[in-house]
Amino acid sequence: MANSPDLAPLDYAINGILKKYLADRKATTIPGLSKVIQDVCTNFDLRIIRKSLSSWQGRVQKMLDRKGDHVEID
Repeated sequence: MANSPDLAPLDYAINGILKKYLADRKATTIPGLSKVIQDVCTNFDLRIIRKSLSSWQGRVQKMLDRKGDHVEID
């Protein structure tokens, strides 16, 4: 349960969105990649981060209720 992606906000919410944004931008150099990442992070909607963090406690409780089984949350 400690390593579950169901309980890690970066895994269940933020990484997928960041990957999508980064896939739309093609960097060909290390400085270019750095700039793309900075641009994406600067423009990332903080409401998404706040929402994923606020859902964390409920996700933990659901996993405990399911005795460590996978959690599907709408």
